[in-house]
This record gives sequence, structure tokens and C-alpha cells, in this order.
Amino acid sequence: MAAGVVFHVNEASFDKHRMALRNVQNAKQGLPDLPMELVINGPGLSMVTASTSTIGDDLASLLNQGVVVAVCRQTMKQNGIEEHDLLPGVVIVPAGVVRLIERQQEGYSYIKP
Repeated sequence: MAAGVVFHVNEASFDKHRMALRNVQNAKQGLPDLPMELVINGPGLSMVTASTSTIGDDLASLLNQGVVVAVCRQTMKQNGIEEHDLLPGVVIVPAGVVRLIERQQEGYSYIKP
């Protein structure tokens, strides 16, 4: 079995955000003990920015279940987004692509909804 699973969102589409959340929710139901992480970069930043996110409650539920939500600091800088602009509970990583590479090197499965 994989060390965990990393989901990747880099699109601003509400439908993609919903699909990603459904994917994570389904995976968590089927494999509740498997470490899971959602990495967000690029236009996906709107998914976790408090002023633009439409999925805050669903995201909070996943965070409460132990899913890590990692946001790219480079994307934040490029868009003038500060930590206080994000939904509560997300973590900031230096670069989303680096985080994806690290997780895959650690044996995580990669899923791009």
C-alpha cells in the first residue's frame, strides 16, 4: 500500500474544487487510516482564500478528519495573499510543486481530479 495519497488542485473552477473534495471524502471513507494531503497552487488558490472559497465548511470537515491542506507560498506571493486571508487550518508550504514531488518520493499516490 502507498505511504499516503496527495491530491492536487491548480484550477479555479468551482466544479474542480467540488470534485477534488468528493475524491478526498471518498478516499477517506474507503481508507480512513491512510495519510491524505490536498496540495493547492496556481489558480486553485481561490479554493482556500476566505473571500472567494465556497467550500469552507466541507474543507473544515476534511481538516477535522486529519487531511492536510497545503497551500503554495509562491502562489500566495504572486497573488498578494497573506496567511490571514486563508481559511483556518491550512498549512503553507514554500512551493506546491516541490511538495508534490516530495510526497511522491515518499511513496504517496498522486491524484489530480
